[in-house]
Amino acid sequence: MRAIDDLRDNRLIHFRIGEHGFALPLEAAREVVSEDQKSSVSAEGEPSAFDYRGRSTPFLDLLGHLGLPIPDDQVRRKIIVLVIGGNTYGIKVSSVNDILKGTDVVRHNAIINLDEKQKKIISGLVEVRKTSENLLLLAIEGFEDLGLLTVNHDQAPAESRSASENGYATNKQLCLHFESARHHWFLPIELVERILPRLELSPYPSAAPFVIGIRQIDGEVLPVIDCESRLTDEPPKKNYRRILVLRQDSSLYALGVERVCDIIDLTSWKKNIEPLDPSTAGPIQKYSKSEFTSGRDFSVHELNLAEVCRRGALDHAS
Repeated sequence: MRAIDDLRDNRLIHFRIGEHGFALPLEAAREVVSEDQKSSVSAEGEPSAFDYRGRSTPFLDLLGHLGLPIPDDQVRRKIIVLVIGGNTYGIKVSSVNDILKGTDVVRHNAIINLDEKQKKIISGLVEVRKTSENLLLLAIEGFEDLGLLTVNHDQAPAESRSASENGYATNKQLCLHFESARHHWFLPIELVERILPRLELSPYPSAAPFVIGIRQIDGEVLPVIDCESRLTDEPPKKNYRRILVLRQDSSLYALGVERVCDIIDLTSWKKNIEPLDPSTAGPIQKYSKSEFTSGRDFSVHELNLAEVCRRGALDHAS
C-alpha cells in the first residue's frame, strides 16, 4: 500500500459518496466523467461495469469494501476513472468537490477503528484546513493487495509499470473542464490551486466592469473576475457559482465561473486543426487558445488565461 508520507508534495481529489467524504491522490485519476456512460448490471442489480472509450471497464465497490452503506436517496452522478497497476477502473461518486493541495489538509490524529481489510485501502484521516471537514484518505493500491481487482479482458493491454513505479498512468494530460458564457472551457490542472464556492466579495470601485470585487485568498488580496462578463464584453450578471484560484508563473488569479464540470484527459480528445482567427471571430474566440473535440462531437476551448487576466485590463476597461 502506498502511504502519503508528506502531504505537501501531493495534490488530492476531494469527492463525496453520499454523506461520506474522501480524498485520493490526483495522480491516480485518469479523468472524471459524467454518469451517462452505458453500464452493465450484475446479478444483484448493481452496475458492475461501464463503457469507457469503447471498452467495458469495471467499477470498484468502494463503499462495499469499506462496509459503509449509502442511503437510497443519494444519487451518484460522476465516475472517477482510475488507473491501478496498469488497469482501468471506475468509482461512482456523488460529487467531485475540489482539487486540494497538500498544504490545504492536515493529518488528523483521531483514532479510526478499522479492520484489517479497511486498513489496506485507508491510509488515514485528513482535515481540510478551511472547512474543518474530515476526509478518509484512500490508498487505492490497497485494492491490489487485497486481491479485489480483476483484470477485465475487454480492456486494452495494461500500461507498463516501468512508466511509473507505483503503477499510475503517466501518459495523460489532466485538465479542469468548466462552463462559462454558455461555452465549455478547460485549463491544465497544474494551474488550478483550488476551487472555492461563491464567496462574499469586497467592492473594488476602480476596477474594470468585469472585476466584481476583491477577496483575500491564501494571504493575498485578489480581484475576482466574472468570467462570463470578460468573455462576452457584457456587464457582469454575477451568475458565477464557483471561484477558480489559478496560478500562472508566480501570479495568483481568481475567476468566477458558472459551473465546474469534470476533470478530463485531453490525450483522448482531437484537436481542431482549423486556426482560430480573433480578427474575424466573436469575443469568445478572442480568449480561446485552441479547441478540442471528443468522440461525441462535444467541443471545449482552451482558455487563454494570460489574456483573460491581463494585468492592465483589471484596473480599467480594455
